[in-house]
Amino acid sequence: MSIFSKEVATPKTGEGVYRFLINNGRNPTKHYNEFIELNKGKLGRSNTLIKGVSYTLPPLSNDANEKNDTTKKSNRKKEPLFGKKYDEYTVESDQLKGATFYLASGHGGPDCGAIGIAEGKEVHEDEYVYDIMLRLARNLMMEGATVHIIIQDKKDGIRDERFLNNNTKETCMGKEIPLNQKKRLQQRCDAINNLHNKSNGNYQRAVFIHLDSRSNSS
Repeated sequence: MSIFSKEVATPKTGEGVYRFLINNGRNPTKHYNEFIELNKGKLGRSNTLIKGVSYTLPPLSNDANEKNDTTKKSNRKKEPLFGKKYDEYTVESDQLKGATFYLASGHGGPDCGAIGIAEGKEVHEDEYVYDIMLRLARNLMMEGATVHIIIQDKKDGIRDERFLNNNTKETCMGKEIPLNQKKRLQQRCDAINNLHNKSNGNYQRAVFIHLDSRSNSS
């Protein structure tokens, strides 16, 4: 494959290939392979960007609308795990089309994680981190990403209450979550690896989300 392009750019701190392409008006789904081809020998391990290196950008076609390709279409979608209030969402762009994320919130099931006290009420770590994970999943999906929600609670979707009630109904994609910490981690890793083996995406990331509900001042 022969690709000719004169436009170059230097990545900002923290940028990976996908974000670098998006920030320079390219569609990662269309231009990822071209970018790798153009910059052979200038990339780090696993095709990472190197700070201070100028990279050649894939050429844009003559279609003046290509730069807006990532924001052309809006599609209505539905994900019941988000709850009745937020289950419907709009895919506002395809900036993350082709990217796959595996999201797992900490603890869950028989393990509620750290327990704090706020205004006389118990605050359970797993409930809040699950809510954060759902909000992240929804935002990623709105940008066109494929998102696999590993820890699931069919009862509790995204909640807007200040204090979230605790329950033990979370599952690992429908399977009961074990109390043993090592078995719990292995179960999540197995679920992600099984999905990963079936995926052909160029950009795949697993995200494990934790927080501490205890106050440092207590």
